[in-house]
Amino acid sequence: MARRVDPWWWVCAVHGSLGHDPVVSVTGSLVRVGVEAAGASRTDVVVGYDGREVRGSIPGSGEVSLRLGSRPATTGHLLVLTRDASGRLIGAFASPLPAGDFAAG
Repeated sequence: MARRVDPWWWVCAVHGSLGHDPVVSVTGSLVRVGVEAAGASRTDVVVGYDGREVRGSIPGSGEVSLRLGSRPATTGHLLVLTRDASGRLIGAFASPLPAGDFAAG
């Protein structure tokens, strides 16, 4: 989903070929992201809050835990990219994240 805010376009969400949306939880400064991605050899996860990003990778499907460094006080974002054995992109998911503790998925 994209929205136009003159003169730019903003990507608000991405959903494609993961099968299931990721399971996400934020508790304090710890973020956990679980992904089921059939056919993925590697899944890359990016979580951003307060102008900072943390990154992690999962071999295939599974869960990654990331430390933000502080409890998020602003909204953030999640990006999940799945890749095949050749490193080609085969799936993507992106979504805004709320401030503070939460769980979804």
